Amino acid sequence: MPGKQVRLSAEELEFLRNYRLERMAKRMVEATGQKPSPTVKPEKKGLDLVPAPEPAQPELNIGWGFKEMEPPYILEGRKVGVISDIHVPSHDKQALEAALIFLKKQGIDTLVINGDFMDLYEISDHDKDKLRKITFGDELEEGRIILGQIRDYFGKDVKIVYQEGNHEERYNRFLPAQLAGDKVRGSTMREQLELDKHDIIWVDKRRGIDLGKLRIFHGHEMRASGVNATRAMIVKALDNVLVGHLHRQQELMKPRLRGDYIGAWVTGCLCDKTPFYAVTNEWTTGFALVDVEPDGTFAVHLHSIINGVVR
Repeated sequence: MPGKQVRLSAEELEFLRNYRLERMAKRMVEATGQKPSPTVKPEKKGLDLVPAPEPAQPELNIGWGFKEMEPPYILEGRKVGVISDIHVPSHDKQALEAALIFLKKQGIDTLVINGDFMDLYEISDHDKDKLRKITFGDELEEGRIILGQIRDYFGKDVKIVYQEGNHEERYNRFLPAQLAGDKVRGSTMREQLELDKHDIIWVDKRRGIDLGKLRIFHGHEMRASGVNATRAMIVKALDNVLVGHLHRQQELMKPRLRGDYIGAWVTGCLCDKTPFYAVTNEWTTGFALVDVEPDGTFAVHLHSIINGVVR
């Protein structure tokens, strides 16, 4: 009958409403490419056409950790002499002079004093010889004199780098209790030995020295000892390492799959080999000469000293 209204049931009205909403959603996707969220809220039937907001991401800003180690000192030398474990004033005068004369004849551009140049016996934690008459101030004075002689011998054209060894580290434990006397100067080993006066570069805090593709440590950092120390160093470092510290020469090279080699070297010492605390030992006297190519590859030449003669 014309003009007659048709009353729909509640279920029919709900169906019609949902149908219209679905059509609207389809047209929205076609027009914008943005798909509405189909999430149905418990308190509301049908579709929720409002896009679900992205959850807020929390900001992450962790504080900086404490980094003890400084990067290694970068050494640019091409012909480098490496001496270590002189232990002034318990040095071997004949061996030290032989090593320095040989290195100067080789025309080195850099000399590395690779730790334990000083003995610092009087401030060690070991039992002391009560009959010993050399004082701590005497040790320092002797060290200053010999460093000055080394600088004068090589002149200003040769760079000299002094890396701290475990014996020099004794001084950090020693301070400040014993700072007294006219021969004790400054609060660091660098100041005590007047290194700036002699234009000698100081490398401390176990940083190490990078010479091309070779890392130079004093040796106590590696915690390797015994007859297979070089093998232990290769296993620990997985890189080329040259050290002193052990007082006896060692050398080990291992081939790698890529065709090159990885190696570890110990230079020997230049100190008295019969101190009262180690009258019998297996120490050997020696030093190293390192030739470095522009690409960082290198060759380590270990030299022993027997009866004052470089071998």
